[in-house]
Amino acid sequence: MQELIIDKSEIAKGVGSLEEMEDGGINPESIGINYPLCKGASLIPRADYYDFPYHHSGSYQGRILDAVPIPTTVGSLYAVASNGNHYRVTSDSCTRVYLDYTTGAYGYGYTQTVSFGGDIFIPTTDDIIRVPGGTGTPDLTWWSNTRGHGKLAGATFIAVIGDTMYVGNQCYISTWDGGDSVKNALTLPSSMSISCMHQNPLGDNLLVWTNDGYASVLDHNQEVKAFMYVIDTITLEILSFFPVPERTEAAENMNGQTFITYGDNFGYVVRSSSGSPVGYKLIRKLNVNAPIYQPRMKKIGPFIAIAEKEKLLMYGDVNGMGNIFFYLGRANQAYYDSGETPWQDVSVSSDIIDSVFSIRTAIDENIVGMGIYGNGETTGGFIRLIDLKNRGTLPVIIKTKKYKSGRVWIRKIYVESESLQNGDSLDLKALHQDGTWVTVGTYTYAGDGAVNYKQMECNVLTSAIQLQLTWNRFAINKLSIFYESDE
Repeated sequence: MQELIIDKSEIAKGVGSLEEMEDGGINPESIGINYPLCKGASLIPRADYYDFPYHHSGSYQGRILDAVPIPTTVGSLYAVASNGNHYRVTSDSCTRVYLDYTTGAYGYGYTQTVSFGGDIFIPTTDDIIRVPGGTGTPDLTWWSNTRGHGKLAGATFIAVIGDTMYVGNQCYISTWDGGDSVKNALTLPSSMSISCMHQNPLGDNLLVWTNDGYASVLDHNQEVKAFMYVIDTITLEILSFFPVPERTEAAENMNGQTFITYGDNFGYVVRSSSGSPVGYKLIRKLNVNAPIYQPRMKKIGPFIAIAEKEKLLMYGDVNGMGNIFFYLGRANQAYYDSGETPWQDVSVSSDIIDSVFSIRTAIDENIVGMGIYGNGETTGGFIRLIDLKNRGTLPVIIKTKKYKSGRVWIRKIYVESESLQNGDSLDLKALHQDGTWVTVGTYTYAGDGAVNYKQMECNVLTSAIQLQLTWNRFAINKLSIFYESDE
């Protein structure tokens, strides 16, 4: 018989982009593997998590568009919803602190939450709101009235570098240093419209992305002429610029690199030997049909988090295994309320993740908590917090990738794990030739005791070896699959 081994070398590849692609070791339908606890050797199920609703009786809660830590309150977030609700979020509560009745002020591609100088700033469709200390009464017309710069037109983007906040709107870049503001301090070519701004990770230069046209939010798949600019923040001069494949909508820095979303692509900025940006490198195609704006891509701890429709895609180095992808969770699962089971699968195709954000991080930079939002506007929303430092207790279902084997019989499967404890269980299935899943066996503390291995006999005919595991809490170190040809 031949042997197929699925161990840490496969696990370390993360989640593949497609079911049969060799760019990962786990099937992309597998959601909830807590890779930060894998320690380079084991397959660990879900992180600890819990949900709480943020709806308000008699009010329309909207959708969470973005959130940022409150500078003056450790462990709290300031969140903004699509209908004007402003919330204060902690690890166990969500409280509405303000309701802006301005019609159409908030929306995707317009709204960010940015912390600067101890305050929070929120671009809207035609202005910038300032929230003093993150707890004061919002100044809804701070940019147009308080600063006297007039209304803005279209989407506005904010980047903070050192002691200066940069405001990009249409082809103009304005500045605010906490005391003085300069309207239109730099003008880019008039045919361009800013779509994203971020700090250069290798210095204090400002990276600015543009596309042609002043449309407020262009069609995600529309062909446009797009450019990336490098701007000196001291002189506000353009140092360099070059064309890019598509309109860039989000950027985050991690480990000295700038990662971006452009179209349905996730990649990074390629640099010359001198460190100057010169182009893009594609890492992965994203399964999206709507823009990945900045609130949908954030650096959280040592990872880049991306809201890929209903799934939360994570990218980063896991315990020295190198940069990999893994799915931490998804939106279309029931939340814990009135006795419902957390992470109970539900079929709600409209559920998506609207924004991702960090609620707190540990001093070792591992993610402690993260909130995500999903659900339709009319059915009541919730914020989900995920603790990556503790194992979850409820079952998780994952699939290995498909291994092309020709027509073979799977005769037995050997499982190695950490020693089982009270309540631990595993249900193992294999893919049959007819497309159904055949139960191979179970591996439980109740039935097998405090063991760390088990051999399961079976006879499963298949032409593509693939396993499905439903288990909770304990670590699986190795799966050995023994098979022989059907010829």
